[in-house]
Amino acid sequence: MARPTFPPDLVQAQVRAIRAYHALAQQPPTAPTALLRRELVEALHSLYGHPFWTSPGTSPTGIVELRRQARARLWVPAT
Repeated sequence: MARPTFPPDLVQAQVRAIRAYHALAQQPPTAPTALLRRELVEALHSLYGHPFWTSPGTSPTGIVELRRQARARLWVPAT
């Protein structure tokens, strides 16, 4: 099965969402998180509101592959 090709801005939106989610998860319970939450909401809006998902021949199930590709961009090999 061929891997879908995603627009670069869509992959970047997924990367931003992952980073924001992880940054938010690392905060202590009493930390002010409004900016991180706003960043996450904006990234998710860009991600799920992207025109790619309404293009012919695309499927919302492609989000799994998109997450995999975005996580691969975040991975840094050990030196």
